[in-house]
Amino acid sequence: MKRLTIWLVATAACICPATARPATGARSVVVPRHRVGFLVFDKWNYLPADGSETPSGAGANKPAPTPGETSEEPPEGSKPLVTAVWYPASKTSKRPFHEYAKGITGLATKGALLLPGDMNRPLIVFSHDFGGSGISAVYLMEYLAGCGYVVAAVDHNDRVSSLRITGPGETDPKTVIRYRSGITRRGIKLNRKAYAYRREEISAVIDKMIAESKDANSPLANMIDPKRIGVLAHGLGGFTTMTMMGMPLEPPPEEPPEPRPDAPPPQPVEPEGPPEHLEKRIKAAVVYSPSVAMWAPVEYFDHLGPIMIMYGQKEERLREQLPARAAYTYECLLGPKWSVEFIRAHGMTFCNTATIRAAGLPSQARTVYAVHRMIGQYATLMFDLHVRGRMSAASELTAARAKKDATWVKSFKAEPKRIPRPAEPPPPPTPQYEQPKR
Repeated sequence: MKRLTIWLVATAACICPATARPATGARSVVVPRHRVGFLVFDKWNYLPADGSETPSGAGANKPAPTPGETSEEPPEGSKPLVTAVWYPASKTSKRPFHEYAKGITGLATKGALLLPGDMNRPLIVFSHDFGGSGISAVYLMEYLAGCGYVVAAVDHNDRVSSLRITGPGETDPKTVIRYRSGITRRGIKLNRKAYAYRREEISAVIDKMIAESKDANSPLANMIDPKRIGVLAHGLGGFTTMTMMGMPLEPPPEEPPEPRPDAPPPQPVEPEGPPEHLEKRIKAAVVYSPSVAMWAPVEYFDHLGPIMIMYGQKEERLREQLPARAAYTYECLLGPKWSVEFIRAHGMTFCNTATIRAAGLPSQARTVYAVHRMIGQYATLMFDLHVRGRMSAASELTAARAKKDATWVKSFKAEPKRIPRPAEPPPPPTPQYEQPKR
């Protein structure tokens, strides 16, 4: 009997290696499918659209100065573009373990060898929340890289930061959360152009990554397919991403006068063409716990391209009414669109476990680990379908799949095709959601 027990345990370990617990200090890490390599480009910089010290304006598709620039004397007025990169690595790499910052550990190997035959991989660019960092969701970056993507995460030049790729930030995490709450409370009154620098930085990172892929001497040589690019975003990164996919930066138009009683009903008007600030290289986006209260309902019609919105059931405490706002945003978008709500998750659940603890929020290991795994799986399916071009993923991004995950998925919605532009946006639900006012 004893021999039989030993044989069963050994067999289970061989069959299910991915379910084994990660190394000590990384217990909330979602184990990627393949080995993952990690690099930091800390000499990159970019020139804001207007050339001034304070980035402003749209300019998302304007070329950055000299792709791959690593000079120690960057152009005057330029801004740093510190970027972390994850990629599929060879199995011959050393033991996968890396400490990114104090308390933040993962299963990547810095400078690991590339996976043999690893060429023309799809690229995912990550835009973090205001005051966050490119390493604020290491588990997700590693998961996507382990599924065959190259992932680039930039440190945005926000006014405050609690964490940086190259070290600790200068601001207390709780102070950063207060800043984020202030941005959310401004809603439609937010000065959108004040955060236009973030979209410029994402476009600049895309430029740099493509340039590195074309450079035969770069560690990323021939690794990236410039025609397969997606964006992953958290919090204000969701605002950043949606502006790159057509949402306006200009203030909302004034409300038209009340129509006469005998006037004919308004007819839906399709826009003449895509807006100038549209980043055409982005094929799809996944935004989680996003800042989505910055536009009038009718402005959501301007969004172009597939998008998946993720949010937590317990987000009200950190972002007022976010579950209701996110659900209403989904209804206003024309698609293709997906929406996933996770049970017992709040806004910081999408971050590293160490970041959750530093903010003084509950971080039950089982809940965080399970939600992290769900986030990785749904994000990968979305990018597989719209960025990688694996059409079979469409059969997995369905309500039937979400029903199987009902332990952690509270609600799931999908509209895989773009719907016609209606004359008016859907009415906001009440009293759950209070429509933002000018």
